Amino acid sequence: GYGSPIYATNEGTVVETYNRCANNGYYGSQCGGSYGNYVIIRHDNNVYTLYAHMLKNLEVNVGDIVERGQIIGSMGNSGSSTGPHLHFGVSYGEPKTAGSRWVSPWSLYK
Repeated sequence: GYGSPIYATNEGTVVETYNRCANNGYYGSQCGGSYGNYVIIRHDNNVYTLYAHMLKNLEVNVGDIVERGQIIGSMGNSGSSTGPHLHFGVSYGEPKTAGSRWVSPWSLYK
């Protein structure tokens, strides 16, 4: 629920953050590219994870090295959102760049 901790799925380096959106977004908001407040972490093997719609009081900064299970922020409702939730994404290649490819997180656990 709203304000619950969000944890890094694996160790890596924080490569991008955004925390300038209001904590309560609305459907259609373009703040943070519609993701609201977010964190992107680079992991081994060119894998990146995205955590979006967070509260603006992020626990990490660009350049931080995070451990698996480390708290990186809190569940929010920022950006284009209709309620508290975590938008979690996994990509090969840096998100929002040419050549990156979103994949189902479940495909990594087969």
